[in-house]
Amino acid sequence: MAQDFYDQLWDQAWTAQQAVGPLTHNRYRLVLAELDGLESPGRVLDAGCGSGTLLSLLGARWPDAELHGIELSESAVAAASPALQERIVQGDLMNVARGHEAGSFDLIVCSEVLEHLEEPGEALDVLVGLLRIGGTAVLTVPGGMRHWTRQDDLAGHIQRFEYPAFELLARDAGLEVVSYYGWGGPLSATYYGLASRQDPDDLASSASSPLVSFVGKLLPRLFRLDDAFSGPGRPQLVLRGRRWR
Repeated sequence: MAQDFYDQLWDQAWTAQQAVGPLTHNRYRLVLAELDGLESPGRVLDAGCGSGTLLSLLGARWPDAELHGIELSESAVAAASPALQERIVQGDLMNVARGHEAGSFDLIVCSEVLEHLEEPGEALDVLVGLLRIGGTAVLTVPGGMRHWTRQDDLAGHIQRFEYPAFELLARDAGLEVVSYYGWGGPLSATYYGLASRQDPDDLASSASSPLVSFVGKLLPRLFRLDDAFSGPGRPQLVLRGRRWR
């Protein structure tokens, strides 16, 4: 998909989702949970960082870390805070990543990006090459083509990843898989089903509603109950790996 396509999404629905989207914020929780106990990294890269919400959370956890982001959408970068904008390079993921020195990052996060790419394996090879040996990568992707909905089309997804295939993709890129699971349960599935019936513009326009804001903050707490339903067939895949070669 071209940059203009993602600029339009960020100008409309995606910026609002950063503020109140309960599944978006739940995903951030899952990513951050994978980093519990990790020593403060020197250099951190969020590949496909959007408007920098997750990058900001990483900075709050590790104030001394050197933060970097890559983002295709100019609109997304414009929506980031001024302090983060100077840490984000706007451009094609592969081109920008190849401009970084090999083995120069201690932690790389790539969340909900690989499903947009024609060659996700090639992109993952490049990103893992930016990690130092022993460095950590946390990856999330939508799981299972059986979970495909209209929202995947609207978001520009090329694929959802099957559980065994995504683990193999990570291993082939040079990651030792430390943690891997599929997340999702009845509460998040019900919410997603209802949200999928709505037009993204309508969802975005309702984001300023106090009620929507309240529900958006409440639901991620409720979604913790879905942690008990983790398994291979779930619609959100979360993988943490360590570069071993």
